[in-house]
Amino acid sequence: MSEKLLEVRGLRVEFPVGGVWLPAVRDVDLVLAPGEALALVGESGSGKSVTALALLRLLPTQARVTGEIRFQGRDLLAASEEEMRQVRGAGISMIFQEPMTALNPVMRVGEQVAEAVLAHGFPRHWLDRFKTEINAEGLSEEARAALWRKYLG
Repeated sequence: MSEKLLEVRGLRVEFPVGGVWLPAVRDVDLVLAPGEALALVGESGSGKSVTALALLRLLPTQARVTGEIRFQGRDLLAASEEEMRQVRGAGISMIFQEPMTALNPVMRVGEQVAEAVLAHGFPRHWLDRFKTEINAEGLSEEARAALWRKYLG
């Protein structure tokens, strides 16, 4: 594997508990090439979510993350928050294992999707056109599905 899209070396995540640092993830190494997908599989509490959240730099501020995380050659542990916003979703995504915790129950799903779409640089007029077309009265489910594919791939 010559080209590396994502490279993680010696990833370690620790949390302070009772005055000591306890490891949640220890010595994770992985390499992902363009076109490959990665699934983290393991028992409950094995560190899957913590590993993914560390890659995206979405852990609580008290977490201590060490090792190397490189995406397209960029050091994500040294990246600014603005750089991370560009990486999240557009470059690295996490599919949460429990959908009820992935969405905010007090916001409409469409609003949450719109927020993500706008955050990744899609123009507002594109989103407005999509909303108008997808909400057209009398649209069949097949036609709605075709619109989702047209706009979102």
